[in-house]
Amino acid sequence: SSFSGIATVVSTWGYYSQWSNYNWGADFYVVKNSTFSHFRTMPNTGSVAYQDMCLNAGGSNYTEISDNTLTGCGVGIFMPRTNFYYYYNQSYWGADDAIIDGNTFVNTETLEIWFYLNSYADGVEITNNVFTGSSSPSYGIYSQDATVDDLLIDGNTFYNSQQAIYMRGAVDWTMTDNTI
Repeated sequence: SSFSGIATVVSTWGYYSQWSNYNWGADFYVVKNSTFSHFRTMPNTGSVAYQDMCLNAGGSNYTEISDNTLTGCGVGIFMPRTNFYYYYNQSYWGADDAIIDGNTFVNTETLEIWFYLNSYADGVEITNNVFTGSSSPSYGIYSQDATVDDLLIDGNTFYNSQQAIYMRGAVDWTMTDNTI
């Protein structure tokens, strides 16, 4: 599939109420074999609006983002804590065991993959991605605090990021065979 002029594709846990039968769980967030072109270009000011984050994987039971091309995004993939976290046990808060594999990031403006503050993402695998283009994003992969645990970064190629990988507080991470 090809999506041109897109702002964001988002998935997160919904509002939970014990008095209704509302299906609040995000069963999956799977984005595969697609091309995304963002609707606008923004300068790298260090601040990014939600509508400039192409893929927003805010927690689900299964997250896989693979074999896609993302072009001109402010943030390629945003990994925050789920929006309605205060309704759930901590084990639901992040995109645990997410797979980010084989994607190509072209001309990302600010951050290519961003683990936001309190993202609670455990066991994420970031493998075989290419970060390229004439833009100069601040970071290729950026983890903002110690709520990111057991992160694998393997086989990625970084061409254009000012800093390819920045693990600001992340714990128990493994980096192998990346080209910077």
